[in-house]
Amino acid sequence: MSKCLGCGVTIQYENKEQKGYSPKKDSKYCLRCFKMQNYHENIKNESVISDQEILNKINRKKIFTFFLVDLLNLNNKVISLYHKINNNKILILTKIDILPSNLPHDILIHNIKKIYDINDVILFSKENGVGQKEILNICQKEGKVLFAGPTSSGKSSLINYLFNKELTVSEYQNTTMEFIPLTYQGIKIYDAPGFNEMYPIKEYIYKKKVNPKVVMLTKEYSLYINDYVIKTAKASLSLYFHNEVKIKTKKDNTLYQKIDIPAKSDLVIPSLGFIYFKDKTSITSNIVNYEIRESVVCYHE
Repeated sequence: MSKCLGCGVTIQYENKEQKGYSPKKDSKYCLRCFKMQNYHENIKNESVISDQEILNKINRKKIFTFFLVDLLNLNNKVISLYHKINNNKILILTKIDILPSNLPHDILIHNIKKIYDINDVILFSKENGVGQKEILNICQKEGKVLFAGPTSSGKSSLINYLFNKELTVSEYQNTTMEFIPLTYQGIKIYDAPGFNEMYPIKEYIYKKKVNPKVVMLTKEYSLYINDYVIKTAKASLSLYFHNEVKIKTKKDNTLYQKIDIPAKSDLVIPSLGFIYFKDKTSITSNIVNYEIRESVVCYHE
């Protein structure tokens, strides 16, 4: 029986309540993927594969692995998954076309490798083909490769772009439900389901450039990022968030927990983005899950 090109499950025609159902014989896609692709419906997947099960299957395959993540979802929890993959691997930073044009790629790569202890990083954009040649060269050399990464990291988009395939691409989590085997010019390719347990998924599609927004804070005003609040006596902050994240400043006298941030550091809010602090700053905030890292977007002496 054939596999759905969207999610990887076996297509069946008998039970519309079960996964893989299609009302049309010889269809390339199950009904779920067809609706997601053509009508942008968010059809929940009730049989979600766990992150540990995905990791186990990746490591059992023992083939070269590309691990994909975009800059706004780059954090310790996600990188912990990368380091748990035992295969020869490389990190691909996707969607770089949405990054500020004045952000030097060599500095970004250097900082990511240093901060997260990664051997090599490839930058990729399907908008202008950056990284295409490097990825294809590795695929041809290895002959068999696997693409992994968090949900909505751009795996299926990359595969469709590089290998002329028709995998379902959507902003919703768990689009890919099983490992999808493909071939391209003799190369064996696997698209793995996306990891989704390690941090809260935000269903954003990056359609516009993420230009840093500079905010000046004083003790009278607080910075609101969706439901998160940041207060400080005085500071200039550079915000790197998706355009749909709600950002505003307003007066607020509430007391929050204290967070000390070193100079040239990022305050990372998993799944949303990060704030760059040029100077050493003490803030108070209601953010519970966060990461403070040496900044990925600035020069370091």
